[in-house]
Amino acid sequence: MNKTILITMTLISIFLLISCSKKVETCTVTEKDGIKAYRNKNIPSVEKLDFNPVLKFTLNNDSNDVHFVSYSDFDLIDIDSEENIYISDIVKTRVNKYDNKGNFVKTFIQKGLGPGEMNAIAFLAIKNDTLYLGDRENGTISKFKTSGEFIEKFKPNGDVYQVRAVGLSRFIGFTIKYKQVENRWLLTYELTLLNNSFEPLKKFNKLEFFGDEMNVIDLWTYMTITEDKIFVAVNDKMFYKVNVFDHDGNLIEEINKSYSAKGYTEQEYNKISEFLIKSNQGKIQRRSMKKKRAVVGVFSDKNGNIIIQPAVDTSKGNTKGIVMDFFKDNTYLNTYIFEPDKPYLHYDFNTSIDFMGNKIYKYDSERSKLDVYEY
Repeated sequence: MNKTILITMTLISIFLLISCSKKVETCTVTEKDGIKAYRNKNIPSVEKLDFNPVLKFTLNNDSNDVHFVSYSDFDLIDIDSEENIYISDIVKTRVNKYDNKGNFVKTFIQKGLGPGEMNAIAFLAIKNDTLYLGDRENGTISKFKTSGEFIEKFKPNGDVYQVRAVGLSRFIGFTIKYKQVENRWLLTYELTLLNNSFEPLKKFNKLEFFGDEMNVIDLWTYMTITEDKIFVAVNDKMFYKVNVFDHDGNLIEEINKSYSAKGYTEQEYNKISEFLIKSNQGKIQRRSMKKKRAVVGVFSDKNGNIIIQPAVDTSKGNTKGIVMDFFKDNTYLNTYIFEPDKPYLHYDFNTSIDFMGNKIYKYDSERSKLDVYEY
């Protein structure tokens, strides 16, 4: 072989080897006005996730049980410091307590207006081993010990929903106010940082609309709270984005990932309609459901990862399970598909998950059962 050709081929081989061995940049970070923006490509930065959920027990699996919870959701389920589990029943207006191994402990609360009684439970949030329960009919909030003993009842200024504890002295939730304008009800939704008396400290965003023009799905907020941060999904159909705040409500970071808009299938629309009717959240028009919200879930696990659930196109199948993108330090690691025991239609809301304490909780609203996993 000609010496020149041999040298040339060797150099090309070395160049290709160096090029292929270069680490692909999966995330770029920019900063503006003190806010860091993490922009992730759809390229995993790790080959495989160290994540293996194992089902440990199931709660509320027997509809003939006297303690059976007729209907609940994740705004009505929480755990205390010992990972005892509390599930509110919307239909029967009560709370069931289970220990961290799934054994039934007790039921407390009953329907009524007296101390320790409620009309319709709107949310359950636990902080400092104190239960805070909102009443959607009169806007009051009742406090209970984990033993079920009633502490007090108070009424904040405005109704509050989707409440989560933030550290030891704060909450975050949606405050809702109503105003009649020319025989129509104008609703004001504000994601708000609250103190322990549910007085507003800081408002994150504000939505105003008339009740007859409401798209319920666009009002739901997806967020998770860590020891020092609040992660809130941006309500956008074109961009995959999560805003990161500190516990004082200051925007400090943004998580972005490459994404293309996804549409609804007719089957998904029908499932959502059934869910909204069953949960007394009204009806939704098909014409308002063209594109899905890009992010439909935000969670944090015991290992310091942030897990983001993206919308998925199911027009060609894709019903194997719940797609979860794992992030560490706001950088995309890889994707895991959490497989339920039945086909999962992204966006039907009948199957939902949450990470609380050291476990994963999967709630099936069609069967009213709660599966608890270790990982």
